[in-house]
Parts: sequence; C-alpha cells; structure tokens
Amino acid sequence: MQTTGPVSNTPKIRLAQLADLERLSLVLAQAFYLDPFYQWFFPDQAQRLKKCQRLFTVFLKDLIPQKTVFTSSGVEGSALWMSPEWVRNNWKSQLKEAVQIFPILGSRILYGIYWQSIIESKHPHYPHWHLFLLGVLPEHQGKGIASALLQPMLTMCDAERLPIYLDTGNRKNVPIYQHRGFKIIREANLPDGPAVFQMVRNPKE
Repeated sequence: MQTTGPVSNTPKIRLAQLADLERLSLVLAQAFYLDPFYQWFFPDQAQRLKKCQRLFTVFLKDLIPQKTVFTSSGVEGSALWMSPEWVRNNWKSQLKEAVQIFPILGSRILYGIYWQSIIESKHPHYPHWHLFLLGVLPEHQGKGIASALLQPMLTMCDAERLPIYLDTGNRKNVPIYQHRGFKIIREANLPDGPAVFQMVRNPKE
C-alpha cells in the first residue's frame, strides 16, 4: 500500500512575464479599487478602475523586464519590487514614466505632485529594496497569497542583509505588515486624504 504526504496549500509563486501584463494590470486595479489612497487619487468611481489599470500598466512595463514582479500561478495577485540600483539610478525611467502618467492623471496632476513631495521625497536614502505594490483580488484575499508573494524577497533580503521599504495609505494593512517585521518610520497626511504609513523591515538576524 502506497501513502502520500500531506498536500501543500501554499500558493505557487512565479516571476511575471510581459504576457501577463494586461491581466496583472486589471488584477491590481481591482485589488486597489477601494484602497483609501486610490479613492483619494481617483475619486471618480466610474473612471477609477480604468485609470488604475492604465497607471499600473506603466509600472509593470518597466518592472517586469527587471524580473522584480511576482505573481501567483493563477494570477490572483502580484508584488512589484524596485531594487536598490533601480531606486538609486532610475531617473531616466522616472522621466519616461512621468510623461506617460501625466495624461492618466488629467486634472489630478496636483495630487501626483502632493504625493511626490509628501511621500516619495521622504524615502530612506540608504540602499534598500522597495515593495512598490502588493495586491490580491478581493475574492482571493485571506488565502495566503499575499504572504506567499512576499516570501521570496523577504528571504532574499535577509540573506543579502538589506532592508525593505514600503508605504501604504490603507491603515488596515499596517498590522499585517508589522506581523511580517515592518515598523512605521513615518506617518504623513495627504491633503484631504488618508494617512500614509511609511514602513521599513530590517533583515532578520
């Protein structure tokens, strides 16, 4: 009689490919549709999903070729990362992104400037990985997908002794990230918008 071991329910994670771009941009747009920050950034509910999808497409096009975008086997979620080199030396990409993002923002350009001056300019100045986006479809949340998407880079950053930075405008996410070792380093309020929590996870000993 043959027996088999327990079946693992851990979601399978892989690097995203450019072929995933359209699907991932929609998944992320759906994941962040009710996020307080994106409600502030794109208050028009009728336009928010489309604008988020266009915005995330810009980021995905840049980051997928860097092999720093992870997804689950069923493409239920995604984690987008920026390497220390990308964070430090990506001014050309930032300029290219800005040209593509301004038409998406439309009348909300001022809010993009608020974000840049209040949050982006206050990132840590030492080498670090940036967890840029982490989103899972609402109907697949609570299944361990977000944790599985995080784990490859948490393990790598511990091995390479590098900290991780993130920011979130969703207060409900703070204890989740704290559980994974992140600590709040700064809390900032956007004009007529949500509080944004800037967090850092130092490598485990």
